[in-house]
Amino acid sequence: MEADGGGGAPGVRDPFFLPVVIVPGAVETVVAGRLPDGAWRIRVKAPPMEGRANAELVRFVASEFGVPRSSVSISSGSRSRRKLLRILGAVLRPGWLQRDGQ
Repeated sequence: MEADGGGGAPGVRDPFFLPVVIVPGAVETVVAGRLPDGAWRIRVKAPPMEGRANAELVRFVASEFGVPRSSVSISSGSRSRRKLLRILGAVLRPGWLQRDGQ
């Protein structure tokens, strides 16, 4: 992927869409690999209640991409474990994304 001149991280489109499957209630929030369909499995330490897991997911992804939380939104799947995240103005390209060749 190439940047479109939006001032984001090299190789990250703006907006960047990230398909994820979350596993709530983990010991720590970590990227746990990539699924065959291309979605990233992310374990989040928050429980799946009252939006806590979604909030932790947004916090973690914002930190990984170097953007404020307001730049990360759930485009689809807010009530599902499978989600599509929209990330605006990514400053960083996480190591796990680089290793996978994205």
